Amino acid sequence: MYTASVSADDGTFVQVQTTITNIGPGGPNGTIRLLAILPGGISWKTSNYYGRDKWHTEESPGSALVIGPCRLACTNDSTRITMALKGGDVDIMTDVVPTPVKVPLIDVTVTAPSPEDSIGKFFEHLVLIHGANANMTLTIPGSAPRTIQGCRLMLEHSRSVGAAPEVSRGIILFRGLMDGESVLAQFRIPVKKNASPAGWIWKGGDAAPVAVNNVKVTSVIDTIDGKPTETTFYSAPNDQWTIRAENQLFRYSFIDDLGPILGNLTKLLVGNPATFYYKSGLTWTSDTKRSAHGILEFFRVK
Repeated sequence: MYTASVSADDGTFVQVQTTITNIGPGGPNGTIRLLAILPGGISWKTSNYYGRDKWHTEESPGSALVIGPCRLACTNDSTRITMALKGGDVDIMTDVVPTPVKVPLIDVTVTAPSPEDSIGKFFEHLVLIHGANANMTLTIPGSAPRTIQGCRLMLEHSRSVGAAPEVSRGIILFRGLMDGESVLAQFRIPVKKNASPAGWIWKGGDAAPVAVNNVKVTSVIDTIDGKPTETTFYSAPNDQWTIRAENQLFRYSFIDDLGPILGNLTKLLVGNPATFYYKSGLTWTSDTKRSAHGILEFFRVK
């Protein structure tokens, strides 16, 4: 799965995601997803599922993954992501090329249970581009076309074998901006019950992601406009920083794209994993004036 996320100083957040999966008949199949969050509370998402004959890779010039109307292409001197789907259109361009960075405390391998199952189960995650300067054009239904120069692009790649519950109970990802620089954090919730999330955080100016063990998770329920509202806090063990997840913006499950019949059959095999998106922010405890605004993504396994 490739995830391209763009953040801008005005609060715009756009994400394009492409996935190749063996789930579904005639696989491997492809899924694509586009979500956009604009200033003023405007938000929009769309997704689609494609059979094996609707996606391919290209090797010249450079390399590219094409799934339906979505294209992720890399050459020797640039990276470009384009998608036009259901009234949404995005074009992201940067002169930075992917340089894979292995992140700490996220990858997990489950020992193969028998010689016949020699592959075993695993999950791994790479950061390919962290906070590159990029330009973007964006159109979503009901909103005028926008061109944003000088936004920040993050490109990541994750890969797994096995059903999600076998490698994790959930994945937490924060993507945002602080002082014009990208902030990226990821924590994996271990399969073992009551185990604390662990992962890493990477902010602008750091040469590499910094490992974080024993992330603290707390939830507070307040009454806002007469309705109970839950805010979840993810904090470093030394309370150096805190990420808060506030308003839920989206819920996404690729199973929904499979339709009712195939979707229900798939749930029997892999459960019902879903990704939830929240308006979010990160605050450094030592300096409350330094904060990052962004989006928190919570992949939950049920």
